Amino acid sequence: MPNGDSNQPVNDAHMSFGEHLEDLRRRLVHAVAGLIPIIVVAFFFGDRIIALLCAPMLKVLHEHGRDAQLHIFNVTESFTIWMKVSLVAALVFSAPWIFYQMWKFVASGLYTTERRIVLYLVPLSTLMVVAGVLFSYFVMLPVVLEFFEYFAEQFPTHSVDGQDQSILEPVYSITRYMGFVLFLMIGVSAAFQLPVVMLIGSMSGLLDPAWLASGRKYALFGCFAAGAVLTPTDLPSMFILAVPLYMLFEGGLVLMRLTWKPPVAHEDNAVEVEQT
Repeated sequence: MPNGDSNQPVNDAHMSFGEHLEDLRRRLVHAVAGLIPIIVVAFFFGDRIIALLCAPMLKVLHEHGRDAQLHIFNVTESFTIWMKVSLVAALVFSAPWIFYQMWKFVASGLYTTERRIVLYLVPLSTLMVVAGVLFSYFVMLPVVLEFFEYFAEQFPTHSVDGQDQSILEPVYSITRYMGFVLFLMIGVSAAFQLPVVMLIGSMSGLLDPAWLASGRKYALFGCFAAGAVLTPTDLPSMFILAVPLYMLFEGGLVLMRLTWKPPVAHEDNAVEVEQT
């Protein structure tokens, strides 16, 4: 009989392999059923989403005296980018529903302590994803675009009809630009999961906050390394990401100290020999 132990599964009812497959199928159907209407809505707002994502690039081009336009290079590109942006937006907005279906599938096999950890971490992880997207859009993207546009203007010029013109004329594809924005946002959002990873280590007893705090200089180096890997190959974006990453590391240490529980040593079950 269940004794209320935190190591007891939440659902003690035994499910066969076929029942697990049926439950998985049901959850997938529910997830897709919830995703489809969001895709339809996102498709109708696809033009506004594209305009929102293109706004930082168009602003930089306008400020540098260039035509504020992005270009397509084949007849299907406009439709393809509309569909891709709509699908990505739908996946982002429907993520809570999809995660809920995943949670319902795995919850029956989790212990009480594991459920408690997940209930803390899922909202925190979602919050950090939103923070990463907002930070990349409002902070990193304008700086990175400005840097690359400034660098493009440093190429030599040549004389055409008595006027100096740059030998380089950038032409930006909307497909490549959207890929660049997506890469940046995914990289920053992944990096912003650092406090979540640290909290998992603390709540599971695998990472000691005192041990991590003693290696701050290595953490600082790791933040700059992550900034170099997860962002485009320029120094401004690396520094812009490394600084908040280190701040998140310090914030993660605070959370770890609040939740840290040293592993409990197992009691020795051996019977002491009676002294004679």
